[in-house]
Amino acid sequence: MLACFACQHASATEPKRVVLIYNSGYAQLLAGNIRAELIQRSPEILKIYSAPFAAAADEGVMARYADYLGALIPRQRIDLAVTVGSPAMNFFQQYGRQFFASAPMLSIVEESRVPPTLGRNETAITGLLDLVGAIESILQVLPETTNVSVVIGNSPVEQYWLARERLAFQPYISRTSFTWLTS
Repeated sequence: MLACFACQHASATEPKRVVLIYNSGYAQLLAGNIRAELIQRSPEILKIYSAPFAAAADEGVMARYADYLGALIPRQRIDLAVTVGSPAMNFFQQYGRQFFASAPMLSIVEESRVPPTLGRNETAITGLLDLVGAIESILQVLPETTNVSVVIGNSPVEQYWLARERLAFQPYISRTSFTWLTS
């Protein structure tokens, strides 16, 4: 009886393991906030593994990163996988399941980037990135604005957003010019 109590007590103090997967840029900022909120609000002790990555079009690169992630967290039960952004969500769905097959996945992702169906034990919290609202706010606060500079990188994810921004900002080109600064 005493041995069973000791086993229960030992497992009760075992930290919950969370892997936080995100790509660089805006998702990295969100991931920092999410990490802080998880730590602050969890009634249990957490061990959070941060797994930043650069989304790559090359499948070989992604597969090697998955192997690295599996080695980083070897043979350990993951209680929750949190992904920030669609590249992280796609990465976990494609590669993370080989290492953390039973872990539930919580994705924080822009509304338009959620796949039509999520797998069993997967859910998404969505938000809407209001590109038009951003320009409207700029022009409301600074009505004399004649040029808006947009700074964005050149990764596949950033190219996706660049195309979305160009389309969203199209109605404003008669009033404001746009300078596209890409790396």
